[in-house]
Amino acid sequence: MLSACSAKPQDNTAPKEQIGTVLFEVDAKNAVNYGAEGLFADGAFYPAQSIPLCGGDSVMAILLRALPDQAEIRGGYVAGICGLRERDCGAASGWYYYVNGDAPLMSCAKYYPLDGDTIRLLYTVTRGDIPY
Repeated sequence: MLSACSAKPQDNTAPKEQIGTVLFEVDAKNAVNYGAEGLFADGAFYPAQSIPLCGGDSVMAILLRALPDQAEIRGGYVAGICGLRERDCGAASGWYYYVNGDAPLMSCAKYYPLDGDTIRLLYTVTRGDIPY
């Protein structure tokens, strides 16, 4: 569990103030069901857990703090997590994020969650395999 609102190691800025917590999860069970190899059997890259929400945190900032060396970012877009990239499981596969069960219509770099929100990054293989 992350316990502080610290910057990434190469960032010399002071830690931000914690303003709450979010429930955060990264799941790729759809890729496991598809037959992708080299993944955890249950697809849990980051099991659901409460982590600090810092002032000014976007969903992207939370992802980068939770999995600093595992997220492949292109601009404000999540292209891969833990080596699982878009299109690895077919043309329509890739990462989506949800906040409280809804898919915001903006980049996760521009979405600023609130204290108590539930954030899930889920890997999709085909339309309809995500329960929202």
